[in-house]
Amino acid sequence: MDYKGRKTIDEIKKGINCLVDMGNLLGRENLFYRSAIEGIDSKMNIELELYLSQPQTYEAMVAEAAIQCIMTGYYIDARDIEKNFVS
Repeated sequence: MDYKGRKTIDEIKKGINCLVDMGNLLGRENLFYRSAIEGIDSKMNIELELYLSQPQTYEAMVAEAAIQCIMTGYYIDARDIEKNFVS
């Protein structure tokens, strides 16, 4: 696996929040938004809109995205992880 650089939890949260913003800006029935959400739901076998609407499952989605970043070659500082997740 090639090292791709550093990521922060704040960057990951911003990326996830882009999906929320997309729904707010385009409308939740917009084909672009629906396709993105349905693709994630199908690929990850989840209900993303529901998960993003609740604090505990939102945090789980951030954690999953962080794990995916690490698995694909990004580094996330352990202190950043400790600072951003509730135990």
